Amino acid sequence: MNTEFQLWTHLLSGFGVLLTVFAAIGLIISRKKTRFATQILLSIAILMSGVGSAWIMINQKKKPEKSELKIEPPLVQVITVKKETTDLEVLAQGTVSPRTEIVLSPQISGQVIGVSAALRSGGSFRKGEVLFEIDPRDYEAALKNARALFTQAQLRLSIEEAESKIVRDEWKSFGESDAPALTLREPQLAEARAKLEAAEAGLDQAKLNLERTLVKTPFDGRVKEKMIDVGQLVTAGTPAVRIYATDYVEVRLPLALSEFKYLGLPLNYHENTHEIAPPEAILESEMGDEKYSWKSQVVRTEGQIDPKSRMIYVVARMENPYASTPPLISGLFVRARIKGETLDKVIVLPRAVVRGKDTTLVIDEDNHLRFRKIKLYRAERERVIVLEGLKEGERVCLTTLETVVDGMPVRVLKNEAKDMK
Repeated sequence: MNTEFQLWTHLLSGFGVLLTVFAAIGLIISRKKTRFATQILLSIAILMSGVGSAWIMINQKKKPEKSELKIEPPLVQVITVKKETTDLEVLAQGTVSPRTEIVLSPQISGQVIGVSAALRSGGSFRKGEVLFEIDPRDYEAALKNARALFTQAQLRLSIEEAESKIVRDEWKSFGESDAPALTLREPQLAEARAKLEAAEAGLDQAKLNLERTLVKTPFDGRVKEKMIDVGQLVTAGTPAVRIYATDYVEVRLPLALSEFKYLGLPLNYHENTHEIAPPEAILESEMGDEKYSWKSQVVRTEGQIDPKSRMIYVVARMENPYASTPPLISGLFVRARIKGETLDKVIVLPRAVVRGKDTTLVIDEDNHLRFRKIKLYRAERERVIVLEGLKEGERVCLTTLETVVDGMPVRVLKNEAKDMK
């Protein structure tokens, strides 16, 4: 604030004080009109003081200096194009299932007299382990009877053979020609042999039935559902326990044909009939806040396309799933990352460089943006593989700009973006 401004301020303040004095004098002269006169004088004094101060401040304000507006080109980040070797990856998802799941049933009838400690939901067992036992007494008696019948049949055959030999020797002693079959008791011998075979078959069946009183597991596995217990009367074919194998698990993974081609596998691929090495598949899942992964291999395709979904299924297998930590249990939903074919000397860029379907922005030597049409081999979630349209050494714009004009100037950041791995 300069001296002239201060002078004017003081003058106006003095004028206000003077008016206030006049108001006081008027109050003394005329008491009847004191309040009304005082209000008028004070109002006039305040109004004149405000108007004067505003007039002085307006006249003292400096005019703004004029300057030219400069708009700098936008600042962008770039990545330099180069060719490299990369592995493709195909994504899928599915549910873990055991190699085999069956309902184990007894092959004979009887009362259950004992069960294994493994016969409970989640119980594990080894191949050949007895899960439950059926009362064997009826079958032991049947075995004794079958042995007796077998012994009788053996004795009967021995007698018939001896009698036939005697007849043959006597016939030869008379020097006659060959004896008739009936004379040599050949029909009786055939009947005796048939009865012996039947008795032997009955003996084998009796032994087998007695063995079947012990219901054993056909593979290493675990119990999924228990359906019987001690004291229950069961018949042949009664569902007793649902079990599944634990030597390996499989995951059916649906793939669109457009994705399946990146695996480089034939539609009827099977590890045992093709010389192609099984592709690796990383299975992933979350349990609570933790994320886990397991290594598996694609061992086959199902060799046909689903008529409803138009998908083809590939099957990934993991050996000894319950030996891992945590185990890859049956029924778990997993995501799969399947290793595909390997590409040499290709251009790999971040997905963000693609504008629309087939356009990107290239920065020329003079730092001007240029639209460029490109041809993609594959577009993934975070990267694209460019087949045509770019050359090594060219700079591609990574920054997203709201308004882009072909040929517009830009400023390039000194620190270039890292290349895609």
